[in-house]
Amino acid sequence: MKHKFLFPILTLCLFALFAAGGCADKNEKYIRALNENFNGEFQFATAVPENESLGGGFIYEPGFGCYTLNSADGLTNYTVSGYPDCLDGYKVTSFHTEDGKYKLFGFSVGDTRESAEAALTAQGYTAREQDLYVLGKIRFTLFGQENIESISVRLETTNKQGVDF
Repeated sequence: MKHKFLFPILTLCLFALFAAGGCADKNEKYIRALNENFNGEFQFATAVPENESLGGGFIYEPGFGCYTLNSADGLTNYTVSGYPDCLDGYKVTSFHTEDGKYKLFGFSVGDTRESAEAALTAQGYTAREQDLYVLGKIRFTLFGQENIESISVRLETTNKQGVDF
């Protein structure tokens, strides 16, 4: 009689494992598409050397649980922190720019919001709030009224241990 429930329980556990793996695969796919359509110096979810002589016009600034790479002109920054969990190895987890030289899915600062929204929607992103577009663990925020004044992209990370920085 005890074994009567064993098969359904094992089936549910295997389904949960495959579903979780499918989500991870989808997020990897979404991040790969983002990186393929981004002309930045650093790619999302990849490691960056952590040192003060990074070069390339970026200034290293240490932080708590992360570090930031700021462009010399102050228009762009990358945040490098634990990914996929905050306690994992440091990888690029966010990007913010006010510089029109960076293209994401074909749009950049200075373009119309309408063109950026169309590009994001075509990639599968959905509008969650006025300026927020989401696909998996990727969060795009567009700033500006008719034209884009700045763009932020952030990868959601987990905090399994409840760490406070």
